[in-house]
Amino acid sequence: MRFRFLAIALGFFLLMPLTFLANSRSYILYHQTKCRITQDILDSNFKAALLRFDSMHHDYSFIFSNDCIMALQTALVANDSTRSVMWLTKCFTQGVPEWILQTNGITRIVFESTFYNSVLQSKDSLRTIYANKLNYGVRRKMEKMFRRDQWITHHLNDAHVVSLPFYYILWLRNNRIEKHQIMKICKRYSFPGEQLIGIMRYYEDSTISASQIRSIGPGITNNMAMIMLLHFYTTQRKSENKVLFKALENGYLTPYQYGSIQDFMSKWKHNPYGRFYYYNVWHNDPDSTSNSAIDQRRLAIGLPSLALKEKLDQLNRANRKNKKLNNVILLN
Repeated sequence: MRFRFLAIALGFFLLMPLTFLANSRSYILYHQTKCRITQDILDSNFKAALLRFDSMHHDYSFIFSNDCIMALQTALVANDSTRSVMWLTKCFTQGVPEWILQTNGITRIVFESTFYNSVLQSKDSLRTIYANKLNYGVRRKMEKMFRRDQWITHHLNDAHVVSLPFYYILWLRNNRIEKHQIMKICKRYSFPGEQLIGIMRYYEDSTISASQIRSIGPGITNNMAMIMLLHFYTTQRKSENKVLFKALENGYLTPYQYGSIQDFMSKWKHNPYGRFYYYNVWHNDPDSTSNSAIDQRRLAIGLPSLALKEKLDQLNRANRKNKKLNNVILLN
């Protein structure tokens, strides 16, 4: 009996590392997989893209809402009904608003076919799964801070020359307060992005966001904290890269958000707080000879290569000009 207990205990401890790895899988690998999926779709290799989406679905409990939409669109274009049901379900459990799926030229088909009735009839309970995961205390705090941030920024941008100094000082002071509050949240929970507080309410209200979605496609996210930090880093500041990189690895911060913040810090060539490096997300390195190093940095955090980025930018510009962004697979 004693030997049997020891054998069970040994087996438990041998399995522990595998369980731990499964629960702590880095989201950098997630985003690197997403880049490969994007290339698959550009190559019209939908089968390969869906297999990669399968691994993403299996390995990660939280999947960004944009990626759920992208996976559903891919499955529908590939006429894969089984995966379409799986990703429609995931869309609702990750908070994708129903109206966005109804508006999109590809995903609206699920509301026109009885095949998806079982999922659609359960959408309210599926959305409850999403709602129960959110930190509403942090969400309300971030929304209040963001409203004030936008109010001050708007008044600063429109300020008369006489009132400009007042609003600029107010803006700088508010930026410091916001950064301090965001870092407090990061250290207690993590970065207040989509995984922690859900998508922005803006996307949940079709009366204010429908025209944008129809124009540029169904891309949804939560960039409130990122925008406030970008305002903070318009002047030379000490970085919080250790905290931000940990959030990136854990899926609370996206590569786009991390790279954008780094670009703002990199604009200061003689920053007393250290040297920072461009990712060419929001701002481009003026030294084009550094593109190879930038590519390595981008790929290391799960951003597409500069070549793929340029290809996507050109495609999106063409689709936007031709008003097709709401009728093609979401690529970002």
